[in-house]
Formats: sequence, structure tokens, C-alpha cells
Amino acid sequence: MNDSRYPTQVSLDKSQASKSGGNVRIAILGGGISGLVSAYELKKMGFGCTVFERSERVGGRIQTYTFPGTNHIGELGAMRIPGGHLNTLRLISAMGLDKQLSRFTTIFQNEKCVIDLRSFSEIPSQFPHSGPAESTLVDNIIKVVIWKLKVVIDSISPREIRELFDSYLSNTLYSDLAHLINTRVDPLQFWFILNASVEELVEFFANLSQQMAPSLRMFFGDISLEVSKDLFLIKGGMQQLPDRLFEEVSEQFRFKSEIRSISNEENHVEIEIFDRELGTLRREKFDYLICTIPVPVLQNMTLKGFTQRKMDAIRQARYASTSKVLFLCKRKFWKHSPYEIDAGASYIGDFVRQIYYTDSKIDDGTADSERGVLLASYSIGKDAEEMADLPDQQLIAMVKASIARIHPEIDEPGMIENVKIHHWQQEAGYLGGCSVAWPIYYKETSTEEDVYRVWDAIAQPEKRVFFAGEHCSDERAWIEGGVTSSLRAVESMLQRIKCL
Repeated sequence: MNDSRYPTQVSLDKSQASKSGGNVRIAILGGGISGLVSAYELKKMGFGCTVFERSERVGGRIQTYTFPGTNHIGELGAMRIPGGHLNTLRLISAMGLDKQLSRFTTIFQNEKCVIDLRSFSEIPSQFPHSGPAESTLVDNIIKVVIWKLKVVIDSISPREIRELFDSYLSNTLYSDLAHLINTRVDPLQFWFILNASVEELVEFFANLSQQMAPSLRMFFGDISLEVSKDLFLIKGGMQQLPDRLFEEVSEQFRFKSEIRSISNEENHVEIEIFDRELGTLRREKFDYLICTIPVPVLQNMTLKGFTQRKMDAIRQARYASTSKVLFLCKRKFWKHSPYEIDAGASYIGDFVRQIYYTDSKIDDGTADSERGVLLASYSIGKDAEEMADLPDQQLIAMVKASIARIHPEIDEPGMIENVKIHHWQQEAGYLGGCSVAWPIYYKETSTEEDVYRVWDAIAQPEKRVFFAGEHCSDERAWIEGGVTSSLRAVESMLQRIKCL
């Protein structure tokens, strides 16, 4: 997908836009970041619109949860912003939140964080390869690199990617690395390879891209941002971003409005809306429409007037499941001896995968100093699906037992004061955590090119309907994807209006 950067202000001349703005009826489906940005940009250009949101809140998969009766918060959705996501950072600045930005600490950036090595599957002592490495030194270097890669993969990848890596490890990974080191790396660079940071190692490993399975190759490209040192959070919670946008366009919102069908005609768009408060159905016509509804929800809707290519793409697209479990703890035991962890994450394994510690900056000084929120589990893919199948009390017990392996303090009586569990795949308005382009998720396609064609088809406007959302961008699973695709959709629609 070829997705370029857009300025925060679309290119149509404002004076021309405002003259016709009052005569054009525009609907936006979805009140997440994409719908909010679309409404905000249209309003700046003099166009009114109506935003239909199924739930009673804005933000979509940006959701900061506040534990009842406290000022303690945790992120159920988006929780970090890469420094290279310029459209998101410009939007944060426009909403007056730039001073709230602070560094986000990952699992690989805090040497005090804990990695439970007992959770790693064993690396074989002997590797299948076509021939021996040229020296014992090279052999040892290869094994160190494999160990580092294993730590990265096991720590932050879903089970389906871990299985792919283990298969690669059992087959040609050793020989591929031996060939790379023996033929392309100057011996003087051995020191770099042995001491490379995770970020540098991931970049180095990209040299093996042609030997890897497509999904594994794409995963290494995706995690380059995840392991970056250039990540940010918003003090006080990510929810502030959609909330500030909502203040600008609140009069345009219609909550509890579930879209049942979209009929895309040559001269208008008709939608069927179920009022979840009144229990009634109605139909409304608009001149244009921006659809930000997640694809798994679109798959269950009645869609008319779209090409077969669009309909096939919507049917084929896949989202990954994501689950999070938050613990409100009576004290921040991780900040004290023997841990003295101020921020960041640790790795446990099992279904739990990663845990994140309350960063003192996220509470923005409003919460009491003793309590703390622990992101007790953050899982994706098959791990998240199996967690969602468990009863809540069984899930809580499992997560608690896993954490106790590295933090026995969690078992102290009364340590866990409250719990919040959230499975995005079970939310009716989303039915998934994030869009994915890894071919392993697709039964009908097997290459990157096939998968990209699916997502390109979804992103393309048709007649009077334009599409936005992180699934319409190369920046999937990031706020940037929602922001950038919305700017593109608004610009395309206004160009269409200007030409009529």
C-alpha cells in the first residue's frame, strides 16, 4: 500500500469549501480517532457532518480506564506513539497536548525489568545447516544472535509468529546466518553484532528477509517501531486526545446509533440506523459518507452498490484479537527493593506475555503515590483468544499465578484491590483488536502482494463512500493509521465535491 504523509490541514481552498459546505450532507460512521479527525477537518473547511457512533463514548480503540473511586488509570487500547508518526504528533499539538508528551519505556529499555527465562522454549544445542561455520568465533556469534532474536520474538510476538520463528529456527536459520556473516560482514563488525541493541539487531536481521516466511519477514518490519527508543505516551492518559477532538465537534455526534446497512448509489448514500436507546430503525440519505467502521463489523452488515472487488476484500480481511488485564495494586511493589523499577515492562510468558508497570508520568501527579496500576497482561492473536474463552475469575487467577513467578508480592492479601479485563474481539463495535497483513492469517492468500491487494481494495473510495481507519493505512495498529487515512479520505472527498 502506498500511503503518503498528509499535513493536518487538507489542501482544498477554505473560501471555496465554505461556500458549498452548507449544501452538502455528509455522514461519518464511527466515533473513533478516524471519525473524530474527519469531522474536525471538515468543520475547519466549513463543512458540517453527522457522526454516528454505536456506543456512548468516543475514541474507539483509544480507551483510558479510570478505576472507580480513584484517579488511577490504565490503557485498555493504544498506549504509545512513535516519534516518526508526524500526523499524530501534529494533531496532539493542535489539541494543546504536546506538553503532556513523555517518553514511553519498552521491555528492552530498562535493565531492571525482569525476563522469566523459564518461559522460553529451549534453543537446540545443534542446528541443521548445510555446512559448518568458518570458525568457532563465527559459530558462537551465530548462537548469540539466535538467542537475542529468540528473546525478542518470544517477548513481544503472538503465538502464530513464535511458531513460525521456531520452525525457521529448526530448519535454516543457522545456515542463513552463517552465510550472511561469512560473506557480508567484516570480522571487525563482529563486536557490533554481539553488542547490538534490540533495535539494531532487528534492522540487521532484515538482511535475511528473502529466507524467512512472509509473515515472519513482515513481522520484523512491523516491530521496528515497537523496539524503538523513540516512543511517547500522553501524561494523564491517551483518552485526552479523542476527548479534545470531541470538544470541537460534539454537536455533530449521534450516540447509540448502530449502522445496519449502507447503500451506495450514484447520486446519494442511504444508511439504515438502529437507535439502540429507542429500539427503532430509520433510514437517512446523505450526499457523501466516510466509513471508519472496523472491517469485522462491516462483514456482518448489508452493503449495496459496491464493486465485487471491494466486497471480496472486506470478506477476506482479518483482524487480530487483543486482550488486556489491569490490576489496581494497593502499593507499587515494583518500585521498591529488590526491583526498583520506575517504568517499562517485564516478560513472563504463558498467555500473559508482557506486563507493564505504572509509569509515574502517566498519572500526571493526580493519583496517590502508594497505589499503582499494573498492566498485568497484554496479549495478541491466539493467546488473546484463549484468554477470552476463560471465565473472568479463572483468568484473574491464571494471570496472578504467572506474575507471582517473578513478583511474589502479588500474592499478599489485599494486594489486588480491583481488576479490569478487556477483550477487544468481544466488543460488538470492533470484533477485533487491530488489522493485520501477515499472510499467516489468510486462508485464501499466501503472499504479501495478495494481502496488500486486499487492504488496498478496502481503502479505495467508491462512488460517494470514502474509507478511513487504521486498516486503510500502512500504519496498522497505530493511531497514525487512523489519522493519516482520515486526512486522505477528507481530502479526496473535498476534491470530489470541488469537481462537481
